[in-house]
Parts: sequence; structure tokens; C-alpha cells
Amino acid sequence: MNLPYDYFPKVFQAVELIAQGRTKTYACDEVGITVTVFDNTVKQYTELQELLVEAETRGYDTMADMLLTIDSRGIYAHSDPKMAKVISDNIKWLLERRKSKQYGQRVQVEHNITADRAIINALSAGRRRVEEAARNKCIDVTPEQVLSTEEEDEIAYLCS
Repeated sequence: MNLPYDYFPKVFQAVELIAQGRTKTYACDEVGITVTVFDNTVKQYTELQELLVEAETRGYDTMADMLLTIDSRGIYAHSDPKMAKVISDNIKWLLERRKSKQYGQRVQVEHNITADRAIINALSAGRRRVEEAARNKCIDVTPEQVLSTEEEDEIAYLCS
């Protein structure tokens, strides 16, 4: 029976392969563990989770670097121009899907609108009043005197 700590060396080897630009599936197959064992082991320890995130970032950077020297070095190196193009297209596709903010071709516009809690409460209260007025078919108005009697007299004099 294998205990969880028996998998640590293989998990670390897989993380290192991921940092070199390999996929998780390939790395697990290469070291002889299943992806499920890898995921469960990483999930149990926050240190391993942080290590995996760092390794994935390094792996994506490694893949991007390989695009610059695809004919001469690296795990994806190939001297045939047609094959090198296929490999580079595959790397670009993978990077665009997995790290679209950093390697994507499309520009994404993000809108972050923040509102003060008082504004949100006032808008919500207004919405409730409108919904209630629509149900009752009446307008809720609180009467209040806006003009003083002197101002009303002036307006009446000017209008006459």
C-alpha cells in the first residue's frame, strides 16, 4: 500500500517537468503516477499548490522562449520548417488558451464599476418606490413648500 508521502518524489519530478514546458498529463505519465494522484497530493498541501502555480508560469514562459529558438534548442526543437511551424502554432494556441491575458491576441476590455454603499441603497429604495407605484398606480409624493409666500406674490405680480 502506497502512502501519500510515497508520491512526493514523483510529484516533485512532475512539477519540474511542468516547469520545463510539459503538460501535467505528460509529466505524470513520464514519472509514473496518475493525474488523479498528482492532483490529490497537490490539493492536500498549500506549499505544493504554490509550487505548481510557479512551475506552470515558468513552463509557459519556457514555451514562449522556445518559439524564438524552435529550430535549435529545447524540448520542442525541430529543424524541418513545416514541422517547426506546426509545433510553434500549437505552442501559441496553448499559450493563448491558458494565459490569454499575457499571451492572447485579442484585446479584452474590462470595466470595473464601483459605487458607494449609500448610492446603491438610494437606488434600491428608488426602485422599490417605482415598483410599488406601478402596482398601486399612484405616485408617492411627499408635499413640501418650496417657495415662501413673498416669492409666490412676486411671481403672481410678474405673471399678471
